[in-house]
Amino acid sequence: MSSTSRRSGAGWDPQTQLLAAGLAVVVPVVGSVTAAMHLGNRLAGSPQVLPANPVALLVALGRGEVTWPAPATAVLIALVERRF
Repeated sequence: MSSTSRRSGAGWDPQTQLLAAGLAVVVPVVGSVTAAMHLGNRLAGSPQVLPANPVALLVALGRGEVTWPAPATAVLIALVERRF
């Protein structure tokens, strides 16, 4: 093995670090919004049919195919406060 093929430092390259940081932000946010939406939907007086897939749920919410139930706001606030 030549000396030029060795890595000078251990660890992840910057692109992998950026991907890991992005996933560390996106996954908890999507999970919290999905959990709040499903629990808030159960607490609502007139529940609606929600997609089980978190990405499909966010897309449907963005397109206006499902509505954000009022109890979901309180659930999301409680989830966020519990994390911090």
